[in-house]
Amino acid sequence: MNRESFWDYSLTHYALPGVAESCLRLQDEYGLDVNLVLCCLWYGYAYGELSRPQLECLTAYSDKWSGQVVRPLRQIRRWLKAELSNSEQSGTELVNLRTQVKKLELQAEHLQQNNLEALLAPLAPDTASAGRAGMENNLERYLLLAGLKTDASLQQLLNSLLETFACESR
Repeated sequence: MNRESFWDYSLTHYALPGVAESCLRLQDEYGLDVNLVLCCLWYGYAYGELSRPQLECLTAYSDKWSGQVVRPLRQIRRWLKAELSNSEQSGTELVNLRTQVKKLELQAEHLQQNNLEALLAPLAPDTASAGRAGMENNLERYLLLAGLKTDASLQQLLNSLLETFACESR
């Protein structure tokens, strides 16, 4: 089984058709942290199931980092994009600023993923549950922890991601 870094796994899989769109819907429509969704998939595939305490630890860290760093950068980037769309001028300086903010946001997410992986490093993996079952169980635990009930639309998004990630991770 290929045990690539969380960041490399995320980059590879996020670039697959439909994944970015599904992840952004999970973020925007359901309030889920895409990095935690990706972590559930990566860890589930390579190492198995996350316990509730493990997921609580990851969520506590991720909520703090994302709330203080990633989401503010995302908000600025999206505001700048809207400003550029509404502006009659393209504003080279505004475009350059948005590009820099986008790079910072990506760098912040990279650090977030590295730190999530580091939090998991000392843990003993449950490799018996590795693979699709581990991925599914980790996502279910994350949804429970996030207080989300699975409706048809959410289940469809999750199934699409699971299918893509399970096929591409082989």
